[in-house]
Amino acid sequence: MIYTTKYRPGLSDINQDYTVKKSAILKILEDSAGFHTDAVGLDGIDKINETRRAWAILDWQVEILEPIRYGDDLTIKTWSRKFKRTCAYRDFEIFKDDKVCVKASSRWFIIDIDKRLPVRITEEISNPYESEDRAVFSDEDMTEHPTPLENYEEVFSYKTRRSDQDIIGHVHNINYLNYFDDCLDFDEIGKIKNIRLYFKKEIQGGAVVNIKKHKAEDGTYYFAIESEDGSEIHSICIMS
Repeated sequence: MIYTTKYRPGLSDINQDYTVKKSAILKILEDSAGFHTDAVGLDGIDKINETRRAWAILDWQVEILEPIRYGDDLTIKTWSRKFKRTCAYRDFEIFKDDKVCVKASSRWFIIDIDKRLPVRITEEISNPYESEDRAVFSDEDMTEHPTPLENYEEVFSYKTRRSDQDIIGHVHNINYLNYFDDCLDFDEIGKIKNIRLYFKKEIQGGAVVNIKKHKAEDGTYYFAIESEDGSEIHSICIMS
């Protein structure tokens, strides 16, 4: 089953050059996934406080084929691709003027909010999505995780805010891209076309983290977010 929804970016979605922020693209994709869950009749975001379970993201891979701008009329298509053990795989395409301008793949799991542990995905959960045998990228299992570098040229300390948190109390995944963009020169932000983002350990609200950045000779950016004492890696990202 391919689920389709519409969106028109507004003021809060855009950079100063009128292109849509990378974090806003993730928000558009993430919202379409949530609406798909609602459409197939499963307990969704509005039932989290009752079920004490929620979908959480493990990986994003995004390719921006053409910039999205303020006021563009967008069509978002998303589908469940497969379920494997405790993971669910979901792909996306965003269309503008009947052309694909963004394609993305993602890996999710269901978290028990109280135990902070993954929950087994049963057929009762997976079957209603009617998975499609279609992938937008060749690494269908998203096994090629980014790995941290030995050295980063810059380190930024950041104390997460209450407004960074989502409904289950950890830093919302779209905010990671805002953190990374804050480390870039403004004229570099709009040049990013490819994003590979891996979440290793959740960041609790109010935590202090170190955001580490390295720019390679070919212009690729490597980021890592680690705990304040450097003992844990929370996320790794490659952008080019």
